[in-house]
Amino acid sequence: MAFCSLSPTQSLIVFAKPIKFALLFTFGNVLAVGSTAFLIGPGRQLGMMFDPARIYATAIYIGCVVLALICALLIHSKILTVFAIIFEICALIC
Repeated sequence: MAFCSLSPTQSLIVFAKPIKFALLFTFGNVLAVGSTAFLIGPGRQLGMMFDPARIYATAIYIGCVVLALICALLIHSKILTVFAIIFEICALIC
């Protein structure tokens, strides 16, 4: 979670350097999911993520992670990256 909450000035990084923030935030989220897979095992983690009750939330979350990385790394659009970050945060909340 260190990458997700890198500093107290995180909200300033979003607007000043959204591509850098998107990369750190997305990498932090991937590490968080990976750490729970390490603790409970990858098979059980995937089983819980793709449970019929959670399949839509998992698909939306993975889609938002991929969207954020595409906007940041391939498109290099700051506005699209900010929207992708917002969608990713919303996917985490739901």
